[in-house]
Amino acid sequence: MLSPREQRALADIERWFAATDPRLAARLRDGTRSPGLHATRPVLFTVTALGVLLVLLGLVTATATLFLAGLAAFATALSMRAIRRRRGNADDASRSDEPLV
Repeated sequence: MLSPREQRALADIERWFAATDPRLAARLRDGTRSPGLHATRPVLFTVTALGVLLVLLGLVTATATLFLAGLAAFATALSMRAIRRRRGNADDASRSDEPLV
């Protein structure tokens, strides 16, 4: 539990958030997630599919450029996935049933 002093400090912080950034305060209060995480899913799928296509096309035609472009697309997709997971893990608290503020 928080001491009375800590509770007052937390209430002051909550009021400050509500006054300076009402959207953030509402999102924290409601526990909703940022829409940016969901918007990357189609892009991630597209980059991964492009990587598969380019690697296969590069292997079939024995074209190093296509093969390397496919590997670059895979590297990009893996990076995007890692960033998504890292952001998702940071937002785990917003998935709980309890309001954050």
